[in-house]
Amino acid sequence: MNRKSILVTIWVLLFSAISFLFMASYSEEHIYAQTTCPSTMNPDSVECLNYLRKQLEIIQKEQGKIEKQLKDEEYQQLTLQEKITYINNQIAQTERIIKSLEVEIAANDVEIKLLEKSIKEKEDNISLLRQEINILEKSVGQRITESYKYSFVGPLELFLDMKNLSSILRKTKYLSVTRSQDRKYLEEYNTKIVEIKAEEVILGEKKSDLQIKRNAIEDEKKALAESKNDLAGQKSEREKLLAESKAKEAQLEAQLQELVKKSNEVTGKITSMIMTLYRTGQIPANTPVKAGDVIGFQGHTGFSYGSHLHFNLSGAGTGPLELGYFVVGGGRVYDGNAKSPLGNGAYLTQGYHFGYSLDMVGTYGWNYQKYYVAPNSVCCTGSFAYLGCVPEGWYNLNGEGTPVVAIKDGMVTAVRTDPCGGRYVIVDHGGGELTLYLHLR
Repeated sequence: MNRKSILVTIWVLLFSAISFLFMASYSEEHIYAQTTCPSTMNPDSVECLNYLRKQLEIIQKEQGKIEKQLKDEEYQQLTLQEKITYINNQIAQTERIIKSLEVEIAANDVEIKLLEKSIKEKEDNISLLRQEINILEKSVGQRITESYKYSFVGPLELFLDMKNLSSILRKTKYLSVTRSQDRKYLEEYNTKIVEIKAEEVILGEKKSDLQIKRNAIEDEKKALAESKNDLAGQKSEREKLLAESKAKEAQLEAQLQELVKKSNEVTGKITSMIMTLYRTGQIPANTPVKAGDVIGFQGHTGFSYGSHLHFNLSGAGTGPLELGYFVVGGGRVYDGNAKSPLGNGAYLTQGYHFGYSLDMVGTYGWNYQKYYVAPNSVCCTGSFAYLGCVPEGWYNLNGEGTPVVAIKDGMVTAVRTDPCGGRYVIVDHGGGELTLYLHLR
């Protein structure tokens, strides 16, 4: 196993150990927040309302924790998936290299077989030459013997045997010529054997070198196969961690859904209670509120020409639009640096009047219904009588019942009804800044 494989294996073991510890430390947390007040509390009391608000805070805090855990799981899954993809690419690349090595090994096997065939041919040639040399050496031996025998024939024997003289001379000449040729052939055969042996040695060396190369490739192939197995093990480990992460994600999703359900249930109860408590004037002054908390519902109480919210900002030295609290676009009011009091998209019906007052209509319950004001029935007496009665006629109820929310954190300092019957809430946001929400239902 090469150094890279060792380092990768060590990293995987460390990563697996950390992931295991993380998974082992995780345990499903139970949600203890309640959606109802204790039986000892009056369900229609401010005490119960504050209790439910605290429970909602617990639920929202838990929601935040689980949403963060879900994001962590998503990131971990993304990281694991990327690593699985990387390992798959490494495995595919390793398989391609192994296949190329197998082709090279096969080519080397063919070349080795060809060299073995050539070496065998050389060995066969040497064997044939040795046979020819043996035959030639035997012939040469016989000729040498005969030549030696004729070398002892004297002149007298030749003279007495005149009729065979020509035969003897021819034989002597033949033996001399053939012996010379045989020596030449023997020298050529011996030279040929030396040359063939030299070629055989070269071929043997080539075969040996090729076999060494083939063995090296075979070793590399085995190492790559081991590396591939290691990669497959790493992939399997990551897939296991990915499956565990997805299982945990499913648990977190279930918990989040439970929290959302509880949050919606508690929010619904809080909204309903606020409506009841504001109607009955049970919410006292010095009640803290947060930006977005419902403090009433759009209505048409008091000196009002139809259902709307009369919103006023005082003590800031300028209007809410200049401060960037709201953004007006297309005739609608949207959140800016602060919450829009009737939610995003309320219609602005009248700009600044009576100081930094805005009139707007919510989009809730937009059904074009109307209500009737009888003659001399609204705001004809009391401190606002100088304004005159609200004229007789039919007035719009569009947006009636839209939740009214505090634009910023603050303290409710007044929940009152004016001499004309107009219900309003004043919220102190600190630093001398007050907001007024008038004509509440």
